[in-house]
Amino acid sequence: MISKIKFLSSMMIFGTIGIFVRHIGLPSSEIALLRGAIGSLFLIIILILLRQKISFEKIKKNLFVLLLSGIALGFNWIFLFQAYKNTTISNAALSYYFAPVFVLMLAPVVLKEKFSAKKAICICVAMAGMFLIISNAQNGSSAYNNILGVTYGLIAAGFYASLMLLNKFIKSLDGLETTLIQLSISCIILLPYVLITQGFNIFQMQGGWLIYLIILGVIHTGLGFYLFFSGMQ
Repeated sequence: MISKIKFLSSMMIFGTIGIFVRHIGLPSSEIALLRGAIGSLFLIIILILLRQKISFEKIKKNLFVLLLSGIALGFNWIFLFQAYKNTTISNAALSYYFAPVFVLMLAPVVLKEKFSAKKAICICVAMAGMFLIISNAQNGSSAYNNILGVTYGLIAAGFYASLMLLNKFIKSLDGLETTLIQLSISCIILLPYVLITQGFNIFQMQGGWLIYLIILGVIHTGLGFYLFFSGMQ
């Protein structure tokens, strides 16, 4: 029951991300990097306050899965923020929350779970809803941006689904450790990507953006992903 409450709480927090991202005038990949860095720093402070030691032996045993999940997490953010910038917040969020549908489709293969008729109906309904979102777009550039945004959202959902499935294979690590390691790995992966693609624009950042970035890093990343990962376990 507690795990479900944590998971649902994380979903509620993640649902408000778009409102804050829209107010940050930085490239999507840079927002993702800064978000991960702030979230990691926040969790390190929490670990220090709790006097909790990190088990490097357990991390070593889960290193490959943690690496893959960290990569999935980083690119999930990039495509999600691109979705928010190209379509409405509602369309981006709806396409992004297609992730559980991908999990339903892949779980029988990856996790050996039973595929029921109820799950098949849910998948069909979700796909019909996504078709309605895309077909509802107006003609012209707005229609193109809407479809592009929804596409980015679906790609983000794919990475998000990968993250959820990979977390099922992490053993013996608690939610706080898992969150910190995955956020740190995502930052390491995103750093060269940002440097190669567009460089840093943080020094051109306006004052108001910093407040939104801190909220994004502490609440939507540090706290949100701690609740998400501990809830998934």
